[in-house]
Amino acid sequence: MNQQQKAQHLLEMHEQGTVLLPCAWDVGTAMMLEQLGFPAIGISSAGLSLCTGVQDGRNLLSRDELVINASKIVSATEIPVIADLENGLGNRVALQQTIVAMVEAGVAGGSLEDATADARVPLFAINEASDRVS
Repeated sequence: MNQQQKAQHLLEMHEQGTVLLPCAWDVGTAMMLEQLGFPAIGISSAGLSLCTGVQDGRNLLSRDELVINASKIVSATEIPVIADLENGLGNRVALQQTIVAMVEAGVAGGSLEDATADARVPLFAINEASDRVS
């Protein structure tokens, strides 16, 4: 399947109902999950953070690190891969750059967190979160 077919397949799976989607954090776990028969996989930024020795949820992984990891996973598997986009890694422009980079890496979809990485205001307000993805 090419990237567009993988994205279409992912959309069809979601339209049919609940999708059990395990998450990999590197090429090895991605290949293992594919070999176990899962029809798609997500990427765990928490798993990648722990493997690289940084705290999760603080935007300590760079866009490049996330994209390189996603690209390696996509290249090593034949099933749709959903990227963990963290919180987009910045403002609306940064979010757009993250999405473009992940699409260029070959992912079929993405998940976006509503966490701000700021302990004083841990979540984006609903209107701000909506504006970031509109």
